[in-house]
Amino acid sequence: MKILLKKHFGWFYEKLNNDAIDSYAAQVSFWILISFIPFLMLVLALLQVIRFEDTSLLVAFVQMLPPPVEEVVSYLFQEVHAPQTLISMTAITCVWSASTAMVALIKGLYSVFDVSKNHNYIFMRILAILYTVVFVMTLLVSMGLMVFGDMLYEWLITVMPPAFPTLINRFKPIMSYVLLLFFFWLMFIAIPRKQVSLRNAFFGAALASAGWVLFSFFFSVFVENFANYATIYGSLAALVILMVWLYACMFILLIGGEIAMWLQHSGINRDVSDLKTERRRRKLISEKGNDANGKTADKK
Repeated sequence: MKILLKKHFGWFYEKLNNDAIDSYAAQVSFWILISFIPFLMLVLALLQVIRFEDTSLLVAFVQMLPPPVEEVVSYLFQEVHAPQTLISMTAITCVWSASTAMVALIKGLYSVFDVSKNHNYIFMRILAILYTVVFVMTLLVSMGLMVFGDMLYEWLITVMPPAFPTLINRFKPIMSYVLLLFFFWLMFIAIPRKQVSLRNAFFGAALASAGWVLFSFFFSVFVENFANYATIYGSLAALVILMVWLYACMFILLIGGEIAMWLQHSGINRDVSDLKTERRRRKLISEKGNDANGKTADKK
């Protein structure tokens, strides 16, 4: 068993070092940060166009972030103003910079899944824009579920026993996790193109999604109770916190891809199956030996 663990964790560690996922995580985090202001401007502009004055969607978006990050995003929402004349410009800027972040993420996943990087720039950019749009749609659906989930919860309070709405409310965060899992699973399947099976891609996406959620929770607890970034970074503390959170989340996402590749190509499934077969064989031999010893004792 020790030899098996040493073999496969050694395989995983070596691939992790060779793929340089920390560099790709840093690139993605940088471009997401660059596209953040245009994204907020675009959201505000669209809300103005559709005459949507309710702030529920904005509140839902902020609530999806860790509390330390909520502060800087809430401040940006208050400071950013988006006239309708800037909609097209902010849309182009947002999509371009966000797709640049997606290009870096695709390159990182290419490295993780050992995909040959022979695609031209135009193809890469189109693919990145497509995934950017899918991600934004996933984000909007998640925000909508949180908003309408609150409305549904308030309605259920009036018509159902008290215990039932409370139970539904506790499962609301799971919906965001499921959407995140679906998006990661889609990326792990479509980008590497059959480098991993659906099952292994699902396991990698599930672990990446769980890691993302758990890290965000513990990072919030750490920043609120132990870390004092303001002492070192002053007024830039919120920006630094946002950058650290983005980097860690992108790193966790790429780790999920590494886990999917590890399950697919390291031979861990075959070795575990062989180990179980060997244990069953030894158990069967031991049981036969015990039966033979028992029969010999009875004859005596």
